[in-house]
Amino acid sequence: MRKNLFLILFLLVIAGFIGPKELSLGFKDFKLNQTQSEVKELIKKSFDFANRRDEAISIRLEPDTDIITAEGLGFIKIGYFHFNKDKLFQIFLKLDEKRLGYYLILKRFTEKFGNPTSLEPKSAFWENEEVKIIIEKPCSLKYIYKPIWNEITAADQTTDSVFFNIREKFIDDL
Repeated sequence: MRKNLFLILFLLVIAGFIGPKELSLGFKDFKLNQTQSEVKELIKKSFDFANRRDEAISIRLEPDTDIITAEGLGFIKIGYFHFNKDKLFQIFLKLDEKRLGYYLILKRFTEKFGNPTSLEPKSAFWENEEVKIIIEKPCSLKYIYKPIWNEITAADQTTDSVFFNIREKFIDDL
């Protein structure tokens, strides 16, 4: 009886070490929720991006929203780092599909993180409360920091609601 109990406990412990890993918060040293200055420094030091100086292009789309674009090297064609209020909330990597394929990444991520939360013909994603990792055909990879993403999308929905209410009022007044 004790042998069986010990064996079951041993197998449970081993299964915990062998099972899927927790989802990654980013690519290598680039982690979601980092500041722009941290990401710019990492780009300068990275062998995955060509931008060794302050050559990374920074684009401001809306107040509090910036994108840093970095030309890739090797397996990465280009990287986009999206910030909201100086916090990295999305990493988008366009990968070289001749060197890496969608199915290779799908296989490796399934081995690493377990089965995807959703699997479609052209995309797959894994998610938890904090992060969503998406791979898409032909070969791109996204890391999304859900707390900031949810905040942004909620604000967008509020803006849409106001717009629709104003539009309805305008139409009613015609």
